Amino acid sequence: MHDPLHYGRYEKVESYFEWAKEREGWNKNDIGIDLVAKLRHQEGYVAIQCKFYKADHQISKKDIDSFIAASGKDIFKYRLLVDTTEVELSDNVNAMIKGQAIPVYRIDLRHMENSRIDWQIFATKKEVVLKSTKEPRPHQKEALEKSL
Repeated sequence: MHDPLHYGRYEKVESYFEWAKEREGWNKNDIGIDLVAKLRHQEGYVAIQCKFYKADHQISKKDIDSFIAASGKDIFKYRLLVDTTEVELSDNVNAMIKGQAIPVYRIDLRHMENSRIDWQIFATKKEVVLKSTKEPRPHQKEALEKSL
């Protein structure tokens, strides 16, 4: 979670297995949660499910049933579904997650493409490098200075 939008929210992100083995009473098997993030500014955790599908795949209820069931515990303040699709979630998924006591948020392919993370570098070097921010053009700088 190196993206500036998420970086400040989490203290630590680890695999579900690593997280569960440190806690009594948690199943160490694959129960549908891939990652767990410790919230930085409040007590609790975020359950994260990662789905790697073709861009045209529509995520179905069956695809995330185990994630929703496993993450429905008070220790989780919200859930994050991270996927590589460009398609809206199925109607059944939307009906299932609507009104959940523990909210579900989504990061899809479009969000990742708009992230500042340089995915080309990450794919080849496994290194997180942020793209530089855009600089205002000279006429924009001048307008900004005049407005101050």
